[in-house]
Amino acid sequence: EIIQEKVDHPRVIVDLCTGSGNLAVALAAMYREADVYATDLAEDALAVASSTADLNGVEVTFGHGDLFVPLPDQLEEAVDLLEANPPYLAAIDYEDLPCDEKREPRTALVAGDDGDEVLARIAEQAGAWLAPGGLVICEISEFHGEAIVSHFSSLDGTLLQDLSGRDRFVIGHRRVE
Repeated sequence: EIIQEKVDHPRVIVDLCTGSGNLAVALAAMYREADVYATDLAEDALAVASSTADLNGVEVTFGHGDLFVPLPDQLEEAVDLLEANPPYLAAIDYEDLPCDEKREPRTALVAGDDGDEVLARIAEQAGAWLAPGGLVICEISEFHGEAIVSHFSSLDGTLLQDLSGRDRFVIGHRRVE
C-alpha cells in the first residue's frame, strides 16, 4: 500500500546519470507536484538536459557530479522514486556495439571491466536515500541480470523484462519498518 502510494504520488524523484534529461523531464511532466532532481558527471549533458526541461516547461533541479554526491543532504531518506540509466556495459561489450550506438560517449555506456560497477554503487547507496517504501529502478544490460539483482538484495531487488523478454531492469524498494 505504501509502495503503491510512492508510485502514484511521489513527492521526491531522483534521476541519476540523467544524460539528456529525457527521463527526468518526462517524470517532472507526469508528476507536476513532485520535486525532481537529476545528476550527471557530464556538464555538457546537463546543459542539454536543462534546455530540455526549459523547452517542456518543467522544473528539474540539476546537479553536476557523481551519482548521489550533488544531491542536497535533506533528501536522505526522503526519495520516493529513484531511477537511473547508468553505464552498464562491460568494457568488452562496447567493442561489439553497432556504430550508431557508439555515438554516445564511452563513459555513458561502459561501467568498467565487469559492467556492474556503477549499478553496484547505486545499490549500495540507494537505501540511505530512499524513503520507507521508496522505489529504485535501473536499466541494466541483458547480459548481467543475475549479477545485478544480487547487488540489490537488501532492497528486495527483482528483475523486469523488456517487451522482448530480456532482463533489462532491476527494481527494488526500501522496506517499511
